[in-house]
Amino acid sequence: MTKVVTKVLTKLVTNATTRVVTKVVTNVLINVLTNAMTKVLTKVVTNVVTKLMVTAAMTWTRQR
Repeated sequence: MTKVVTKVLTKLVTNATTRVVTKVVTNVLINVLTNAMTKVLTKVVTNVVTKLMVTAAMTWTRQR
């Protein structure tokens, strides 16, 4: 009887632990990916804005 109870408890604990670990790992991965995407997007936006500003400045200086 004790063996069965121990087995069931072990299984329950293992399942719970697995779920928690999976959740934590998933969250970490999502965070890492989100951070990477944000960095890339920021870089792209900065580049585009810089190019636009340079173009605008050049156009403006030509017109003067």
